[in-house]
Amino acid sequence: MNENAQRLIKEHLESLFFEQEQAFAHSQARKDLGWNIRQIRCRKIKSKQGVFNFKRYLFIDKQNQYHFYDNNPIWTIPKHKNIDLSIIENVVALKKEGMSNRAIKEIAYQNMICAKTITNILKSQTQQQKINFKQPTDSGRILYLEVDDTFLDLRNSSNTINKNRVRVIVAHKGKNSNNEIVHKTVIVELALTKSGSGIDDAYIETIRSKIEEIYGNDFDQIIIYGDGASFIKTLAKALNAKYILDWFHIIHKLFSLCGFGKYKTENKKIFLDYLLTYEVSLFKTIKLLLLQGKWELALQILVYEFKNKWDKISKIKKKLLQDFIKYIKNNKDFIKDFEQEYHIGSHTEAFISHHIKKYGKKKFAVFGVDTFKTILLFNTKSNENLIFI
Repeated sequence: MNENAQRLIKEHLESLFFEQEQAFAHSQARKDLGWNIRQIRCRKIKSKQGVFNFKRYLFIDKQNQYHFYDNNPIWTIPKHKNIDLSIIENVVALKKEGMSNRAIKEIAYQNMICAKTITNILKSQTQQQKINFKQPTDSGRILYLEVDDTFLDLRNSSNTINKNRVRVIVAHKGKNSNNEIVHKTVIVELALTKSGSGIDDAYIETIRSKIEEIYGNDFDQIIIYGDGASFIKTLAKALNAKYILDWFHIIHKLFSLCGFGKYKTENKKIFLDYLLTYEVSLFKTIKLLLLQGKWELALQILVYEFKNKWDKISKIKKKLLQDFIKYIKNNKDFIKDFEQEYHIGSHTEAFISHHIKKYGKKKFAVFGVDTFKTILLFNTKSNENLIFI
């Protein structure tokens, strides 16, 4: 649409708006309210369609209270704002797509709105939670808590960029017949990295109260999945939960140690003969033993195969082996039989990627804390909960 057409449409809407104002000003309805005409005012409104200058009547009653006609069918004038709902919705949508405040101001709106307006819009949308369900009674008797940390650069209220630790607990009631996670609640804590990684009694009590608020007593047992961090073990003990070492983190470390694909890598060069000899890779052998909870046998085989090839193995790979052995031994009590009924797979890294990294990390964009929260809230599904603590 060219500029002349846009101008004609704008002028036509402004004219229709004032005609409705005049009709009310000279109506019996206005007289019945006891309102007298005080003056005509011009109100500038910025919208997705452009900038409008609407003429409005200001009325005064017998108690010297001022009033406007708020039921004009042509356009709803927002109170105490010079932008309408279309801009608010569009700004939030653009932020969800990862557009920076500057790009919204300069590209999307050609400087019609300022950066401060965009910031205020996003702040006005910020909430501390979005609750779509409470105390479900139609699901399993186990409550799963999948726990992990990730890190994001976020801007504070002074526009300074700081590295934040994002601690995520995803609570849910397992999977339904369609293999879908049900009754999911995402609990997020934001903290500066220098604040430390431990948890205190207040944090534990907050998690306990949120579990009670959302799930009531509709479970017999809590299962916690984590990567072995000490704070997760502390949380599991406080909640009297069964703690299981998260399968993704085990497999990720194991694959770095001895796994390989179709491409030539150091691992393939060293361990291909194992595959040719036993018709199964060393990675798969160790993986199956760990799945059965046989961590001691898994480490024995792993160490034996490494020792047989010790002269061919780099210092970095030897260090990875030592780290893996230490990781498994430090968490041996939490390596359960993953084939048992209560194990439903590993989702912690997927949850982190879906809920945090997908919306929190955008190329050339560093979000403010409030903006980050708003984006997460707007992307929460209608059958899920999101809580910031």
